[in-house]
Amino acid sequence: HEDEYDRSEVGLTAAHDFSVTLSATWTASQDTSLQAYATRQVISADQAGSQNGGPADWFAHTADEVNTGGLSGEIKNVKPNLNLGANVYASYTRESINLDVGTPNVAGFPNNTFRDVGLRLTANYKVNQKASLRVDYWHERYRTQDWALDGVTPTTLVNALTLGITSPNFTVDQLALSFR
Repeated sequence: HEDEYDRSEVGLTAAHDFSVTLSATWTASQDTSLQAYATRQVISADQAGSQNGGPADWFAHTADEVNTGGLSGEIKNVKPNLNLGANVYASYTRESINLDVGTPNVAGFPNNTFRDVGLRLTANYKVNQKASLRVDYWHERYRTQDWALDGVTPTTLVNALTLGITSPNFTVDQLALSFR
């Protein structure tokens, strides 16, 4: 996907989005299957800006590189009426912002990163024709680094009171039981 805004003197001048996914499925038997996928996506944009409302005097280029992958499988009738499933996935994103302000040796912004890794396990037991019991376990670990949040305390900026929020970093474990 490509957008060009050749007539824009200030604002968004171009945007690009490229994505490719490879996926495969293997059905070992009527009751066993395995799926795998990998995706790469690059999203970028160019912007022109003005500090004083006149012609553009600074330019920025942003680029997000997103890599994801996963593997999942299911085994039906492990024991009569019992199906098991598993899914593991990972995602890594790197975001960069480069500036051109007309002055050499001006540093851009540090890169932001986002990492997400997870595992889901399921068990579904068919009690009878009209009822089933399901157990789900989910573990996820999410880590980020964001220069706009990390290290910015409520008093970091002169004459501004910030919230002191940091990048999300968490681990979640969830267990769910359901009866249908």
